[in-house]
Amino acid sequence: MRTNVNFLLSFVLATILISRVSAQGTDPGTADLKHSWTFEDGTANDYVGGANGTLVGDASIEDGSLF
Repeated sequence: MRTNVNFLLSFVLATILISRVSAQGTDPGTADLKHSWTFEDGTANDYVGGANGTLVGDASIEDGSLF
């Protein structure tokens, strides 16, 4: 019985360590980024994918925020 518990604990520990090591060095928020609009220059230009936007109606950009 003690051997089974030791095996199970070793397996869980190894799984956690492997997942942590493989996750290092990647930013899941930007790894597959297709589009990015910062609005910092007062436009709705896409700096990654070229899907530029157009402000419609009363929309405006102030200090990088869309209103």
